[in-house]
Parts: sequence; C-alpha cells; structure tokens
Amino acid sequence: MKTMKISKFNIIRYSVVFVIAICILSLYNLKQMSKNIINTTNTINTINIETYPESINLAELKTNNKPIFINFGITTCHACKETQDSFGEINPKFKEKIVYQFAEMNKYKNISEDYQIKVSPTQVVYNSDGSPYISSENAKVKFTPFYESDSGRLLYSYHEGPLTTANIISIIDDMGV
Repeated sequence: MKTMKISKFNIIRYSVVFVIAICILSLYNLKQMSKNIINTTNTINTINIETYPESINLAELKTNNKPIFINFGITTCHACKETQDSFGEINPKFKEKIVYQFAEMNKYKNISEDYQIKVSPTQVVYNSDGSPYISSENAKVKFTPFYESDSGRLLYSYHEGPLTTANIISIIDDMGV
C-alpha cells in the first residue's frame, strides 16, 4: 500500500487557494445583499409614501383615511429587510388601501425616540380613523399598547420583531380592510 506524503508547501498552497475562494464568495454575497436592500427600498417606495422621512407627520398621514403602518427599522438589519420584503409583496393588492412608511432608525434617530422604539424592527399601526390599532382576541399578531404616562391616554400600539406577509395580511384583515 502506497502512502501519500503531504508536504508543508502543498498544505500552504491549498490553504491559500481555500482562503481566496472564501473571500471571493463573501464579496459576491455582500454584493447580492446590497442589491436586495436597494431593490426592497424601491419596491416599498411604490406605496406612495416617502421611504426615508425626516419626521413622521401623523396628522398628514391620518388625512388619507386609511390604516397606517409605520415600520421602524435599519436597512442593514436582516429581520427589517424581511419585513420590508413582506410589505413589498402585499403592495400590489393593498397599496390603495393602506399607508406604509419606513422609518430608518439610524438615519433619523429623533423619529424612533419620539415613539420610544427600542427594538428593530418595530411596527406602529393606526386604524383608518387615526386611532391606535388594538389587536382583537382572534388576531394572529398581538400589539402592545403604549399609554401617555401623565394622562393614561392610549398613544399607539406596537409590535416588536419581523412581520411576514401572512402576518401583515392578518393584521389588515383584523382591521376589517
């Protein structure tokens, strides 16, 4: 039986080739991820709401008399991208029925501070009459109410974490849209 002798030179040579291959694959993956982020942003923008606002003019959004979805996130966050993709998927069917706004938490920190957002992604939803959405007992996705500390008045409700397309549709259904 013949034994194979592996020299240090061959080990180094194969290791270098392996490291180069990993680097090339990593660069390709990063390039694809950046394309997906750009494509997601463009898809969402078709819901006729500014994608990266400097502030959220809730009074103006409420004049549409449609349910309002504000999605707080970070463009480089995987879970945020999944949620944006989900809104992109429902866009053809619901773009005339809901108002969607993505709020970039890193770019405009004052927006997320106004809503005291601590987790990315977080969604804040209002009914078509402008009142905070409260999930029903039958809702698949539960929202947490946020009350004003002084008066106890309900300001908004929120959901922390990603939403799938099915989750968003179930919320829209729960709202009676």
